[in-house]
This record gives sequence, C-alpha cells and structure tokens, in this order.
Amino acid sequence: MSYRNCEGYSDPTAGAVISSMMREYRQRQRKRFSDRNRRKVYVVSRYAGDVSANVAAAVRYCRYVIDAGYMGSSAFMVGN
Repeated sequence: MSYRNCEGYSDPTAGAVISSMMREYRQRQRKRFSDRNRRKVYVVSRYAGDVSANVAAAVRYCRYVIDAGYMGSSAFMVGN
C-alpha cells in the first residue's frame, strides 16, 4: 500500500508502521474472536429483586467471561 502525507508525497516509513500496527491488531482480534476455539459458558445470575442492578451484574459477569477468552451468554441478556 502506498501511504501519503498531507501534501501528497509518498511516506513509506509511516506506511510501514501503520501496516505493522494493523497486522498486529488483526492478529489479536482473530485470536480473541476465533469461535471454533472458544468454549461456551452459560452465565447464571439472579434476576428478581433489584432488576437493574442484577442485569448490570450479569453484564459484568459476561464481560469477565469474554475477556477470559470464552463465549459467555445469559438467558435474560438475549432480550436486552
């Protein structure tokens, strides 16, 4: 790819850096979101009582599971 500066001149140094950064980013994303290697985890959390606080807690639990590299899901997260 050819990267150009604001004046229209070729800038191969910036192009190489941006290409390298994008390659690393794509590799991290590919590793993080590869579905065939991810185990599925069903997150169970209470719903009764303070519903908004319990839903927020379930979101935190699912985020923790996803950040750990698993595929988290919860029954009442589907509709929200």
